[in-house]
Amino acid sequence: MNRVIPTTKLRNFYSLLRDLTTSTQLEILNDFSGKKLNRLVDIYYESKKHFSHYSNVDEPFISNAKRGDLPNKVSKIKNTNDITSLLEQKNKTNNKVLSNSNFDFRYINREVSTIRTSRSEFDTGKSAKSSGLGGLDFIGISTNNIPILGEIKVNNDEDPFFALIQLLTYLSELTTQNQIKRINKHKLFGINIDDDSKFYLYIMFHHNQKLKTGWKEIYNKTKLLSDNLKHKIIEVEKIVYLNINDTASNFEITEY
Repeated sequence: MNRVIPTTKLRNFYSLLRDLTTSTQLEILNDFSGKKLNRLVDIYYESKKHFSHYSNVDEPFISNAKRGDLPNKVSKIKNTNDITSLLEQKNKTNNKVLSNSNFDFRYINREVSTIRTSRSEFDTGKSAKSSGLGGLDFIGISTNNIPILGEIKVNNDEDPFFALIQLLTYLSELTTQNQIKRINKHKLFGINIDDDSKFYLYIMFHHNQKLKTGWKEIYNKTKLLSDNLKHKIIEVEKIVYLNINDTASNFEITEY
């Protein structure tokens, strides 16, 4: 018998955003940044409650067999894997955030699927054979032992608003009681976390090309929305926006 993976409102919304124009995203973002803020918060908690029925404690979140190798040497940053490789090369020490040492962190792993489930299907009836693919670009731990969920966006690889909804989706799927048990059993973050633990959400940008029209406006409004959400979603310690400089040989991270 196949195990069932819940498909939440937030995950459906995150999937929908891929197909929306910049102007449509801005309209939605304007609503959530204003009078509809609490509606986004409600969607988050409704989704977390929906996902709480899911239990797969015995299976690890990561399948090394399904992941491609990272580049051994990065001379120029072109994509997410290049940045992940640079982060991984420093995994024995902290990745420094030069403008704010409070956000220094240790990289832990990559491509962490919150819904990885063998022999499964979604509650829509569709096969979940791909459930172990993709997921979080990286996870880490802060210097004060707060777990980090991270997304990396290179040039015009999706908008900041998309990245925020993406991370909120993963957060809602990782912070149920069953998933906390799973995290601790498989030492996903290297430490045990509690049901009331908070998480950092890190969104990293790297730009070496011209950004599309409307990107900066979406970023500014997403940043405002993030500042408001951290007071509404108790699982969030802080939503942090970081910039990676444009040279692999002099890899530096600063606040965006």
